[in-house]
Amino acid sequence: MHEVMCQEVECQRPVVARGLCQKHYYRARRRGKIKAERAFGAGLDFLCNIPETDDCIVWPFGHFSNGYGSVKFNGRSRKAHRVSYELNIGEIPMRLDVCHNCGIRPCVNPRHLRADTRVSNMADKIKHGTHSRGSHNPNVRLTPDQVARIRQRVHNGEKQRAVALDFGVSQTQVSRIIVGLSWAHEAEKTEHD
Repeated sequence: MHEVMCQEVECQRPVVARGLCQKHYYRARRRGKIKAERAFGAGLDFLCNIPETDDCIVWPFGHFSNGYGSVKFNGRSRKAHRVSYELNIGEIPMRLDVCHNCGIRPCVNPRHLRADTRVSNMADKIKHGTHSRGSHNPNVRLTPDQVARIRQRVHNGEKQRAVALDFGVSQTQVSRIIVGLSWAHEAEKTEHD
């Protein structure tokens, strides 16, 4: 049996789709020469038929652990709001996030989505209270009160290593708190109080 080879010049790999090997097929898709395969399945049907409304449309199917909707698209799990943007608005520009104007992570309403910078997206998360910094972070070891006490003790002249041992964190973490690389938002609060 004769195996069909990729139509790219001097490529000897077998064809997987549209006359191209896997490498050249994915390259063509990334460069926009080939449009993504049409969506199918209940989740993708839902995203292709979103009604015209200004209300949030909450993703009714599976979710990632961080609260974003999860949908299978082109053979892999993707965030539902990103796929909603691609299907209903257009391609997501390079190096931009898909941001929620409403602040609701499982919302897939294209009217609530926009492509914007990472900085703007992080500012939105703080504004909407969906950020994961400080006590909102599920992996946090310290409370805002403990952070204030750490700052006060180091400010009073105690060694960072001794303070770190008392609070069960590393000296590096205490240093990051003191210079404002960690818990900087708590330092801003105490300065404004």
